[in-house]
Formats: sequence, structure tokens, C-alpha cells
Amino acid sequence: MRRFATFERALYEESHFGNVAVLECLFRLADGTKESDVAYRADILSLCLTVSCRHNHAAAAHLFLHNGAHIDGASEGSLCAALSGGHITLAKNLLSLGASVQGRIGTVDARVLPPAAETGNLEIVQLVLAKANGGPHWGIDDALVVAVRAGFLPIVSALLSHGANIGFDSGRPLLEAVRTRNTAILALLLSRTPSDADAGRALTLAARLGFKDVVEVLLDLGLDVNAMGGVTLIEAVRGRAHVDVVKVLLDRGADVTLVGVKNLVWTAGWYEDNDAVLEILLEHIGVTKGGDWGGGKTTRMERRRRVEQMLRQFEERELAVVGGSDDSGATLTLGEYQRHAFPWGIPADLAPTQLDTGAPHTRLSGNRTGRKVAAWWRRVKRRVGQWCGGMERRVLLTFVPRKL
Repeated sequence: MRRFATFERALYEESHFGNVAVLECLFRLADGTKESDVAYRADILSLCLTVSCRHNHAAAAHLFLHNGAHIDGASEGSLCAALSGGHITLAKNLLSLGASVQGRIGTVDARVLPPAAETGNLEIVQLVLAKANGGPHWGIDDALVVAVRAGFLPIVSALLSHGANIGFDSGRPLLEAVRTRNTAILALLLSRTPSDADAGRALTLAARLGFKDVVEVLLDLGLDVNAMGGVTLIEAVRGRAHVDVVKVLLDRGADVTLVGVKNLVWTAGWYEDNDAVLEILLEHIGVTKGGDWGGGKTTRMERRRRVEQMLRQFEERELAVVGGSDDSGATLTLGEYQRHAFPWGIPADLAPTQLDTGAPHTRLSGNRTGRKVAAWWRRVKRRVGQWCGGMERRVLLTFVPRKL
């Protein structure tokens, strides 16, 4: 007792070591407790109980319970503390003594099921599930994320059978399964029919990380390769040289027009060490890549210039489809210009329907239509900013007649 100022402090410090003889001596030496201090003393004992459970001191835990500690009194809860430390036997004993699986009412940290799932012990998870019976604080969705991240397939199955939500936190269980490349758990989660958005996010993440095997499994399980409107494909080509993933997506029917062919090729060509992906895309749209890029040693501006050259034949094909030309250049209506300048689509609040007269325009300024187009373009530039490294200006100069 000389080391500590109070009896309560001594109990708390000794509970970390679990020496039952020392704890019994402290209880014998303690003065009588006033009635007004009973609640305070019970809180201290409950805290000491939690510490003992966290360190797997079973005998000390039973001693604190015998002397008045409440089994669920501390904010964390003795059962949650035992499970957090992975002490299965002690956790079973606490459950048999009546420990609550919900912890103290109103405390989020007292949820028992997530640490139970983290132990990887199916038996303890089933015990908690059987006793919880759908309580409001048991955290089954968080437990599902924990089990998926750790790769505990039996526990994932048990949680799903008790109502765990695979759409929790925007499909986080699916995303965790993708990150860990656990195809067995992915198949189990997808068998529960997730939303199209959650499934699409999982496929996009797999493509972004370059996990070819996961992408193939997801597509084999019935996911739509174009579920995210082309975002999956553009994430796969964005400067990560995921050649195999891009091949799989294209072979499975990925639509390169959903985000715009020029946008897609420009994104792939903008990054260094991405030549293989760029060649695949160019071959897919029927454009030949010319010249040697020196293994990615060229400057970004040089790569930009060469990408523009390679896209020229594609753009010329598009212009030929749009219509003829006159002395001032190609004949493009404003609506056609919109479709070419913004193949990924124009926001509804920026669509200038009142300007689309159907008449061809040949200048950006100097006539009424040209001034309106220029004003509309400035609004769009403010909205989209320097999108994709200034691609809007490149497309503008490409499709507006050359004689300005």
C-alpha cells in the first residue's frame, strides 16, 4: 500500500498483473466502505475486472466479481475486453456468468460481435449470435467487415445467415474482399445479390488495383462489365499499366464509347510506362501507334503531341461521318459539336438547347451564333476546370473549323 495513494489506485495497478494473493491482501486491508461510496467503489471494481479480462487473468476476474464488480459495468465491458485479447475460454466463462453481448447501454465501443469475429473462433461467434438475438448494439455489419478482411469464411457465412448487410457502408464488405483477393468470400457475398452500384464499385476497385483474377471471377459471377458507365475501364488504364486487366475487360465486352474513345486513349497515353495499355486500346479502335516512345522516357508534352497525332485518323473518320465541309472547314452544328467535344456527356444545367439552331457555325466570334458558343464554352470551362490535362481545348481546336 505504500506505493499508491489510495486503495482504488492499488487495485487498478495490481489488476494488470493478476496476482490473486496480492489482490486478496488489498481487500483484507481495505477500510470499511461508506454507503455513499458504494457506487463509486463498484465502478472502480468493474474497471479492474475489465483490465483483468483484457490480460486473461481469469482468477483475478472471478475475485473482482465476488467482491462486487458488475460484469457489464465498465464502458468497454468485460466480455468485449476478453474477446479483444483473443481469450476464448475466459469469454465463454463470462457468457456463462451472464455477460451481456450488447455491453453497457448507449456505448458504441461495447459491441461484442466485432471482436468476437476477429478471434476467428466460429464457436464463440455462434454463442454471441445465439445470445444477441438481434440486439441494437451488437454490430453485426461491422463484424462482417472484420471477418471478410481476415478471411474467415465460416464466420462470414454465419453472419450472413443472421442478417448481416453486404451493402453496409456502400458495399464495404465487397470492397474488403476485393482488396484481400479472397475469391471464395467474394462468391459468397455475391450470392446474396448486392446492388448494382456496390457490385460495380467492387469491379472498378479490382480493375484499379490490377487484380486480373478477381476481375475474371467477378465477371464470371455475372457482373456487368459496363455497370459503372465505363468508369471501370478508364480506372484500369489510368497510368498503372494493368495490361492483363484491360485485355480481360475489352474481351468481355467493355464499351469504349461510354466515356469517349478520345478520352480513354488520351488518359492511357498521358502516363509514362503505359505504352502496352495504349497499344491495346489503339488496336481495339483500329488506330496504329507509330514510332518508338523510348520506354517512357519522353516528356509529358511530347507524349501529348504524339497521342494527338495518333488520334487524328480517328477524328477524321468521325468528322467524315458527321457531314461535309465548305470553304471555311468542316460543317458542324452546335449539337454535333457538343457530342464530339464532350463524348462523356454534358451536365443538364450546361446543355445550351436554346443555341442549337441546327445551322452550321464557322467561327467562334464575329457572328451571333459564334458569340453564344464562346459564352457557353466559358461557362463549361468554369464548371469542368482543366479536365484531363486540358483535353477540352484540344478537342475544341480539332472540331471547330480551322479558319478562325
